[in-house]
Amino acid sequence: GALVTVAVNGGSATTTTDVSGNWSAQFALPEGVYSADISAESSGVAASHIAIHFTVDTTPPTVPVLTAVDCAASLVSGMCVLPESRVTLSWTSDGTSYRVAKNGVPLDATTLSEETEQLSDGATTTFAVVAYDAAGNAATSTAIDIVQLSKSVVINEISWAGDTNPAHQWIELKNLSSYAIDLSRVSVSRSGGDPIQLSGTLPGYVAGRREHIAVVEPVAVTGTDRGGGPVLIILFPALSTSGEKLSLIWNTVPIDSTPEVGTCNGWCAGSLSIQIGSNVSGINNTYSTRSMERADNAPDGLLASSWHSTDGYGEWLGNSSALPWGTPGTDNSQGWPDAGVACDSSGPIEPNHTLHSTSGCVILTQFITGGNFGAGRYVATYRGDVGNSTGAGSFEGVRLASGGSVDLTGAHAGDHYFFAAFENRIWANDAPAFQAFFTDGSQPAPHGNYLVVPFTYAP
Repeated sequence: GALVTVAVNGGSATTTTDVSGNWSAQFALPEGVYSADISAESSGVAASHIAIHFTVDTTPPTVPVLTAVDCAASLVSGMCVLPESRVTLSWTSDGTSYRVAKNGVPLDATTLSEETEQLSDGATTTFAVVAYDAAGNAATSTAIDIVQLSKSVVINEISWAGDTNPAHQWIELKNLSSYAIDLSRVSVSRSGGDPIQLSGTLPGYVAGRREHIAVVEPVAVTGTDRGGGPVLIILFPALSTSGEKLSLIWNTVPIDSTPEVGTCNGWCAGSLSIQIGSNVSGINNTYSTRSMERADNAPDGLLASSWHSTDGYGEWLGNSSALPWGTPGTDNSQGWPDAGVACDSSGPIEPNHTLHSTSGCVILTQFITGGNFGAGRYVATYRGDVGNSTGAGSFEGVRLASGGSVDLTGAHAGDHYFFAAFENRIWANDAPAFQAFFTDGSQPAPHGNYLVVPFTYAP
């Protein structure tokens, strides 16, 4: 019941205390520094006075200006795409404390003006910063979006083999993302030479197209197909034929690499000169260099298993030319063996395995060539075992890498089959002898340049 009088800024208010001695009085005040004179009296007791001092502050701090320094080197123009998993955020404001909001969730308060945060691979992370003053007023920055892509561009193929002729060497890059990558942000470091600074833009991946594959070569090679993707003519010293480690570098951060030289004691795939076709006479054996290709869906380029040599089953660059075998600017080969059988998309099958498909297989016969010297090729599928089977061969020409279609119509579970391919010396007419060798064993194989892959059919 005490009478309380409050005087502030030339105005006053009177009120009484409740049974606990509490009271309140409200004033509408502009921003500023004030003193309040407060007096109280009760039951004839003389008034007592106290003074309090306070500040009215309703103005928030300046709106923070939020930046991510690394975004200045974004892999994509017009947005922030980074290949590393952490980003450093910094801001300017006159606040006394701050909170970073990550995807709308406020993090711990700090008095600093910089913070490092984790990013999620393949995701977009949204950041903002809230500044507070001593009175608790707040101001929020404009949000920024950051995309993290640990694997955007990768090294996809290297032609290192042969001599140091610039026309025989290239480095192929592949964009795995849907974004157009600014290659000026990326360089190729070499364990055996100076880095190669890239340039231009590599379009994003689109199914069925090849613009996302770029070829970096030291000299333009006339009359060659680069698949429709960008061709970057950047002079660089010849790659070492004894092996190098190549890395794609962004801001000193490696975003993709080939294996260390010691992993395979040199390059892990490709070849200086390897026999890719032969005939019994040996007169027209075919040799070529091969490129080093990345296997499909191989995320870690540092592993030897991520690489294979161009298999040559297709009209690749080196076919009928002095250039290396390879697939610059187009999809890589499958890394299939020189001889064997491949079915559908499952790749090569091993001898004595079970086969479940009745079609979609081809007999791989890269090991036969030499039509100009009287050598042809036959492929066939036989039911049974060698020397006790039924079937017949079909002539498949003399191309270096030929595939004969396979048809197992009418096959039953548990049936034994074998695929066969053989060189037919036209002047010797080896086909009848091989037919007898495969079916009833009445004649020996006339020579050793043939292939047999047995298997069991199981639907």
